[in-house]
Amino acid sequence: MATTAATPAHTDHATTITRTTTRRLAGFVYSTNHKDIGTMYLVFAIIAGLIGAVMSIMIRIELMYPGVQIFPRDPYLQRVS
Repeated sequence: MATTAATPAHTDHATTITRTTTRRLAGFVYSTNHKDIGTMYLVFAIIAGLIGAVMSIMIRIELMYPGVQIFPRDPYLQRVS
């Protein structure tokens, strides 16, 4: 005799996917597994390196020629100092 699972007639798949994704992400971020920690460390290092490289390039372009090309004077001085 075949039986059906006791599930509601209508389920919101977007909510289910969001909850599942949130749980997996939280489980990954709060993990104590050394492989997950190493992966997070590597991802953070790559992102920080890219942000630093972009900022370095922007400052070098700004200082290549006299005058203000990229940054207005006051926000530029606030970011750099």
